[in-house]
Amino acid sequence: EFISQFLLQRLMGAAGAVAGKLRALAKRIGSRLAAVGRGIVRGGKWVSAGAARIIRASGKLVRRASTKVSDKWFLLKNRRLAHKGMAWVDARGDRCIRHGPMNPGQLEGHFESSFRSSSYTTRKFGQPRDLYRVYSDPTRRLGAFWTDVQPSGPLQATIDAALLPSYGNAATKVVHICVPAGEIAYEGAAARQRGWLGGGTQYVLPKALKEWEVP
Repeated sequence: EFISQFLLQRLMGAAGAVAGKLRALAKRIGSRLAAVGRGIVRGGKWVSAGAARIIRASGKLVRRASTKVSDKWFLLKNRRLAHKGMAWVDARGDRCIRHGPMNPGQLEGHFESSFRSSSYTTRKFGQPRDLYRVYSDPTRRLGAFWTDVQPSGPLQATIDAALLPSYGNAATKVVHICVPAGEIAYEGAAARQRGWLGGGTQYVLPKALKEWEVP
């Protein structure tokens, strides 16, 4: 009964017909686990290793089911954009919305124009993401601009990110962060800057917290 109620609580956020199916699934899982539990409590032992594995597996099942419901709700909420291929959930679980001149996003000014054609994708990460940033001035180690491609050297990083000499960034050092799942970032191709081609994958983070740094 405890397990059944626990599973039901995990599904409280679900809505509509899908929620009904998930609640029924949770009740069936709880019933089966209760039957297993009655047979495994022996000699003062509360739960056997086998039952523990079943409980962990059922928890993963519920989490996956809840995630799928959330993804469907995201696509339903953005159904107009999804119909045009401008909203989707990718293979990593990122919830994505494409922005550009026809669908303006939250970025403005310098941040928006730093992307090629002022077009970018808002991503809510479904999994942790490794990002990198080149710098030479220690006071600018953390900032808004990142990439998911580990830099192989100053020249490659300078070309991909179109780092103009006037920026004063020699790209001699690299900082690595791991952004947790659930955080939002803006991703696209770096815009051309005068004679520098750009085109590398660029992420703009609304925040770059020190606790994300990888030693």
